[in-house]
Amino acid sequence: MVARKDSFGGVPIAQVRAALAVTRLHPDAGGVVWPVAVWDRLWVRLTPTQQHVVYLRFVVGLTSTAAAEQLGLSRGSVDGAVARALERIRDVVPASN
Repeated sequence: MVARKDSFGGVPIAQVRAALAVTRLHPDAGGVVWPVAVWDRLWVRLTPTQQHVVYLRFVVGLTSTAAAEQLGLSRGSVDGAVARALERIRDVVPASN
C-alpha cells in the first residue's frame, strides 16, 4: 500500500487526526494536545506500517497481538513498529515543561 499524505487507508487524514485528538484528550493521555502543524510533520515521518500500527493500537484500541493478526505481522514486528514510531514522535513533538 502506498501511503498518501491526505488519507490513511482511504480515510481522510482530517478524520484520522480528529480520532487521534479524541484519543489524546482521553484521561490516560494526560491531556496531551499537539498543534496541527506538529501532527502533520509527525504523521508524514511515520512509515506506512508505523501509521497502521499507531492507528490500530492507539485509535482503534487493539492489542499488539490483535494488530499483528490484522496486519499479518508478528507481535514483535508490531511492538518494534510502535517503538520506532515513538522515537520519531519524540523527535518531532516539542518538549513540554
